[in-house]
Amino acid sequence: MTRTQAIVFDMDGVLIDSEELHAHAKRIAFAHEGIELSDDDLSSFVGRSDAVMIDEVGARYGLTEGQRSTVLNEKKRIYEEEEQGIKIVSGAIEFVRWAAEHYRLALATSATPRNRMTNLNRLGIASLFEVTVDLGDVSEPKPSPEIYLTVTSRLALHPSQCLVVEDSLTGVLS
Repeated sequence: MTRTQAIVFDMDGVLIDSEELHAHAKRIAFAHEGIELSDDDLSSFVGRSDAVMIDEVGARYGLTEGQRSTVLNEKKRIYEEEEQGIKIVSGAIEFVRWAAEHYRLALATSATPRNRMTNLNRLGIASLFEVTVDLGDVSEPKPSPEIYLTVTSRLALHPSQCLVVEDSLTGVLS
């Protein structure tokens, strides 16, 4: 039996409770283009990148590439303006600190590099992660396994030596 050497954490939904803010920002950004997002529009993309969600949903509603780019930029602006209100998942920081005493730690997130750095620094745990991988490090977002394969490669571990903490189906599939 392979002994666990590292724990790999997702960020959104695992360490921070950001889904409500992401949904709020997307609803407003799409509303500026005359589109009212349904709960299904939002829930089917939990754990996936904003760019993928906005591109796929925008195409379904007939938005041009330029309009989709505007929606993405507006979503980012709203998120960044309101991100100081993001709540920490109860017990997450304590668990990360405990885990850092017993395992090597890594982070695999669908967040942008900016959002990853901002949130980890705000939580005061950035230095606990030996490896961090975000959208800036991969060509295919979750549910592609690329993000986790990149993490295990950088840790120089076999995937079976890692335990993953995920909260979304998209993340589990990856």
